[in-house]
Amino acid sequence: MSKDVELAKKNKSVKDRSHLKVLVVDDNAFNLQLLDDMLTKIGHNVFVARDGKRAVSICQKMRLDIIFIDIYMPEMGGYDAVRLIRKMECDRGKRTPIVAVTAETVKGTEEECLKAGMDGYIIKPVKLNELLRVLELVSKEHSSGKGLNIKEDGIKSITNNNIINLESTPILRDDPVKLKAYVKLLIEDLNNIILTMENAISNMSADELKRAAHTAKGMVKHIKNEQMLTIICDLESLANNRNINGAKKKLTGFKLEFNKIMNLV
Repeated sequence: MSKDVELAKKNKSVKDRSHLKVLVVDDNAFNLQLLDDMLTKIGHNVFVARDGKRAVSICQKMRLDIIFIDIYMPEMGGYDAVRLIRKMECDRGKRTPIVAVTAETVKGTEEECLKAGMDGYIIKPVKLNELLRVLELVSKEHSSGKGLNIKEDGIKSITNNNIINLESTPILRDDPVKLKAYVKLLIEDLNNIILTMENAISNMSADELKRAAHTAKGMVKHIKNEQMLTIICDLESLANNRNINGAKKKLTGFKLEFNKIMNLV
C-alpha cells in the first residue's frame, strides 16, 4: 500500500472521529501558517497565537482539545506558558494535551518538556503522518500517566521543488498557488531573521543571536539546502558559547546560501 493511500485513510479516520479544537502557538509566521493549513485541511478547528502570553489568554477563555506550542518565543516562551496553563487547569480539573513543536534535538529536550508539563514533543518540520497520529491519540481520548506516546516517524519525499522540501507538507503538492505563497512567506521571514541576527551581532547580544538562529534553524529544515542547515546549526552553537566573532563569519556563509535561494525565485 502506498504512503499516500495510508495517509489518506488515517486522514479520513481522524476526520470521522472528531473535529478537535486545536491551538497552535508559534512566533514564526511561516511555521504558524503551515500547521494551521495542515490541521484545517484534515478537518479541525484551529486557533493561533504568536506568543506564550496570548496562548495563556486563549486557554483562560476557552477549553481546547490539544495545544501545539513552540518552545522559544519572545514575550513568553513555551515552557513558561505551559506551566501557567497547567496551574490554571488545577482549578478546572481538566488536563489539555500539550505537545511541543521544536527544531531542538539536543539531549535533555524531552525531559525539559515533560518537566514543564508537556505530554511530549515533535520535531520541525512536522511530518503529516506524525501529526495525524498525535491527533488520533487525542481523538480516542487517550490518557496515560506517562503522557502521549509521541515518537518521530519519517515519510519519504512525495514530490520535488527547487526550494521547498515537501517531505512534511503534502498539502502543497497539488496547489502551486499556495506553494508560491509559502515560498514568498518563507523568504520574507528568513530575510527578517537575518536582519535580527545582524543586529544581535552588532549589539554583541549572544542571547538574541541564539534565539534568532534557533528560529532560522526550524525554517531552514523546510528548504532543500543542507549547507544552510549545517551553517545555521553551527551558528546557533557558537551563539550558545557566546562566540560572536565566530558566529559573524558563519552568518556571512549563511547569507551567501540564502542568496542562492533568492536566485531561484
